[in-house]
Amino acid sequence: MNGSSMPRWAIAVAVGSVLVLAWRVAIDGALLVAPPPEPLPGETADATFAAFFVWLRGIAVHDLGIRALAAVTFLALAGLGRSLAAIDPDERPSTAAWRSGMATAGRLLVVAGLFGALGQLVELGGHQAAITASGSQAPATTVGLIEFFVDQVGAAIATCAWAIFGVAVLVGAVVTRGWLALPGAILGSALVVMAGSRLIDDPAGIADMLLSVIGLALVPLWALSILGMGPRRDLPDAVPAT
Repeated sequence: MNGSSMPRWAIAVAVGSVLVLAWRVAIDGALLVAPPPEPLPGETADATFAAFFVWLRGIAVHDLGIRALAAVTFLALAGLGRSLAAIDPDERPSTAAWRSGMATAGRLLVVAGLFGALGQLVELGGHQAAITASGSQAPATTVGLIEFFVDQVGAAIATCAWAIFGVAVLVGAVVTRGWLALPGAILGSALVVMAGSRLIDDPAGIADMLLSVIGLALVPLWALSILGMGPRRDLPDAVPAT
């Protein structure tokens, strides 16, 4: 794989990001499925979890689809990272300093993409296992607690992925020239803030607010801006403009 595959990966990341977040917004807004049930006053934990699993079973197709698509998009991000790490100077005129910076960013993107895909698959597996177990004789509370634990593991992996993604994008922005560095600088900063918000379980819900903006606008803009990226002119061995 080399830099020539970069446009395909960048477009895949941009399109996948928009589709995943649009799907998520539609689910959260109860446009495609009913909202999750609210606990009733005096309701037992078993009854609360049982109602939740009935709802989860009802959205199983959407849960499978959105997480599978998110995992594929993260894998496309890893593919984009590999392309950035293997830019051929014969195909794209650049400087050694720029290629070194983009190679570092690319390797970090590979890690972020793999972590992100893993987090989605862990959560999907936990949901599918919980749905299956909820139809057995196992106490609903026990199944619910196990499902909650798996969700937390998946969320922790995803938080790591977002943080690494943010650092990778910022590294690329540092060595990129002109206005083309702005999408990366803005996206990288937003990703780091979102990861920090998730890490401290921010009650203000900053992470949820940022996620929609990041997925629907910032990631696609950054991914497409990569196609025009070039080295900053003040880097060592940069070629002066003519």
